[in-house]
Amino acid sequence: MKIQVKVHANSSQEKIEIKGRTVFEVWLKEKPTDGKANQKLLLLMKKHFNDRDVKMISGFNGRKKLLEVIGD
Repeated sequence: MKIQVKVHANSSQEKIEIKGRTVFEVWLKEKPTDGKANQKLLLLMKKHFNDRDVKMISGFNGRKKLLEVIGD
């Protein structure tokens, strides 16, 4: 399943907000430097989807990302 994610890096909180079936908005405490925010995003989404594999397809340097959730 492919999902769209809008990321707010360097936030004071960490949370995931579901905007639609495949649309999410995520707030991260990590700064968007050296891929730290991307790594944290993947960890949070993996936890949200019950440890299913999550990989980033596009949006490596932007706020809008396309992720793929792999598995059942």
